[in-house]
Amino acid sequence: MLNLTTIKLAACIGALGGALFLGIYVGKGIEKGSSEKKIAEVRDNLYSCQQTVLEIQIQSQNAIESMQSQINEAAKNANEQIQNLELNLDRAESASDSLRDKARRLEDQYRKCSNTAKPSATTTETPYLLSDMLDRIDRASGEIAEYADRVTIAHDACIASYNAK
Repeated sequence: MLNLTTIKLAACIGALGGALFLGIYVGKGIEKGSSEKKIAEVRDNLYSCQQTVLEIQIQSQNAIESMQSQINEAAKNANEQIQNLELNLDRAESASDSLRDKARRLEDQYRKCSNTAKPSATTTETPYLLSDMLDRIDRASGEIAEYADRVTIAHDACIASYNAK
């Protein structure tokens, strides 16, 4: 990308090349007054180039600091989101544990009721099988949701860091 800074830098390099050429030319024996004038021009050009290089360094440092600030902000936001996710996961796990306890109590009540009615062997296994399946599905969906949330947070942080300008 060609911008003003690149053009200034190219001009400085050209001026330095000109100064080198002028030095050789002055060394070959041109008039003394003319050579002093040329030397003064070269000094002015050199000073101008030094100023341009200094401006480029300052602009670069400012850009780096701005990018680092944006990256730090993205990391801070990601950490806050992870903390919120972990808090929500703890709450969800607590609610899930409560539901599992309730399901176990209901199973126990069902078992007590079924002992008096004496149902067939396949009928007594059905509620336990369903309860076990629901428990496994609940745990697996929780793990998948946690993984997806963490990936989303990491993705957003990467995008924010990449877009830092």
